[in-house]
Amino acid sequence: MKCIVISPPTFVEQELDTVRGLIDLGIDGYHFRKPDLTIDEISRSLEDYPDDVRSQIVIHGVENSHLVAVYGLKGVHHRSDSNFSNQINFHQSKSFHSLEELLQIKENYQYVFLSPVFNSISKSNYLSNFSLETLKSEVPMIQQNCIALGGISEDNLLIIKDFGFTGFALLGSVWSPSSWQERIAKYQKIKVLSKKI
Repeated sequence: MKCIVISPPTFVEQELDTVRGLIDLGIDGYHFRKPDLTIDEISRSLEDYPDDVRSQIVIHGVENSHLVAVYGLKGVHHRSDSNFSNQINFHQSKSFHSLEELLQIKENYQYVFLSPVFNSISKSNYLSNFSLETLKSEVPMIQQNCIALGGISEDNLLIIKDFGFTGFALLGSVWSPSSWQERIAKYQKIKVLSKKI
């Protein structure tokens, strides 16, 4: 299964060290999502990353897609309110919060996020709207590579193995520890579990 890590929405201490460690351990992509930053702030932040890390970064927001070429990024991730673009010739992925909407899409994204699969770790009161039975019966019908997002941790990772997801995305479970070493250790526990899937 693919393992993708999403940035915290605001900067945290030792963030770059954490990302470097995650890339070295073989994550399948790093989603850079800082919704309150301006384009200039995003650009300055991306300049801090070495080229080999930038090539693994998927930037959130189609309005930032020009940064893909400027910084050699992997691609762009669409929010649920934006759509696939035939004008873009690099990675495109998208977030969905409804199975009904996801089952109807015709575009061919590299993958899609479905969230929140479980109650969110990073956002209080962001609760899952999906029953386990619904996920198990409907996710296999999705005609896209579908990544589980929301509340994924070592406590529930094995539950999704039978649901038909092609991967999972981590945010709160990786970023909740305060040091980069603890974050890497947390990721490694989850990675070991994911090999059982």
